[in-house]
Amino acid sequence: MYRIITCLLVVIALTTVGCAKKDNSKNSNQDSSGSKTSTDNKNSSADQNTGKQNKSGDGTSNSGKQSKTASQPLYDGPFHDDVASNNKPPKSVSDLKFKDKNGKTISIADYMDKKNLVLVFTKGFSGMICPYCKTQTSRLIANYKKFAAADAEVIVVFPGDRGKLDDFMKAALETEKEEIDTVPFPIVLDEDFVATDFFDIRGSLVEPSTFILDKKGKVQLAYVAQENNTTDRPSVTAMLKKLKQVNQ
Repeated sequence: MYRIITCLLVVIALTTVGCAKKDNSKNSNQDSSGSKTSTDNKNSSADQNTGKQNKSGDGTSNSGKQSKTASQPLYDGPFHDDVASNNKPPKSVSDLKFKDKNGKTISIADYMDKKNLVLVFTKGFSGMICPYCKTQTSRLIANYKKFAAADAEVIVVFPGDRGKLDDFMKAALETEKEEIDTVPFPIVLDEDFVATDFFDIRGSLVEPSTFILDKKGKVQLAYVAQENNTTDRPSVTAMLKKLKQVNQ
C-alpha cells in the first residue's frame, strides 16, 4: 500500500512539473513574439521618420540635394558710401577734351545741357595695373544702367601711356565677364596729363579722383584720394546718392 501511494505521488509531481514547463515555454514564446513585434514597429517608425527627414518637397534627399547659393550683392570695392567734396574744383571744365583709344575726341562740352557727368580719374599705369582702379571701373560697368537712369554719362580717364589702356580695359572686363562683355561708356586717355594738371591731382602718378558735374557743367562733387591711398574713393552707391541730389 505504501508503495502504491508513493508511486501516485511521483506521477502527480511529474505531471505538475511538465505542465509548468509548457506554460513557461508558451509565455516565453509570447514575450519573444511581443518583443519582436515591438522592435519591428519601432524600426518601421524610425524608417518612416528617417524618410521624412531625408526627403524634401521635390522628393530628393537632403544629403544628395545641391543647395543653391543666393545671389550675392555686387562687390562695390572697399570704397566710401558717404562722401563730400574734399578738393576745390576748377570754375569751369567745359573746355576739357580727351581722346579715346581710337583717336576720337571726347569733349566735356558735348554733354552740357544734356547729361550729368561722372568723371573718374584712375591712377594710371605705375608698373602695374592698379587693382582698385580696375575694381572701380568694373563696378561702374556693372551698374551703368543705374547711372543712365540718373540721366548721367560716365567717363573714365586713364592717364599716361596709350599702350597700357587695352590691358586696363581687359582687366576691368575680366572681373565682370559674366555680366557684360563691352564697356558701355568712354574710357579716355590723358597722355600728356593736361586734365590731371588742370584738376591738380598729381601724386605718385595721379591720385584717383571723382568729379560729378551737373548738366550746366558745375562741379557738384570733387573727391580726390589722400596721397598714396588708392582705396580712398567714392563707391557706386555714393555716386548715385549724389546724382539723386543733383537731380532734385
